Amino acid sequence: MGGALEGSAHPGGTRYKSVSAGLKVPEDAILLESKSANTYQNAIRTADVMSRQDLDGVLLVPSPLHMPRALAVFWSAGIRAVPAPTDVQVGDRNHTVLDVLPDAGALAGSTAAIRE
Repeated sequence: MGGALEGSAHPGGTRYKSVSAGLKVPEDAILLESKSANTYQNAIRTADVMSRQDLDGVLLVPSPLHMPRALAVFWSAGIRAVPAPTDVQVGDRNHTVLDVLPDAGALAGSTAAIRE
């Protein structure tokens, strides 16, 4: 699990580790790597930890938006990563014309998408 979430001083992995514990994932099955600033660094550091602990594969758990890129990066680092996307957003919501007008939230979403 990776480094800091954008706009947060706390590593994303810390949040996901807490959620995983709530889902009864055994603590010794969670690999927490919290020094990375990006997916490439996370993959390289994860490969190093896996080598030292004699691990042969991981479940890769990013959001679906990030999965293709993250999977390619982890595979290029020599990690046998199995995709396990999370954070699928669904729900019942009535949309209005205001949903398609520019706003600060849309700009933040565009910025995140461009960064990826």
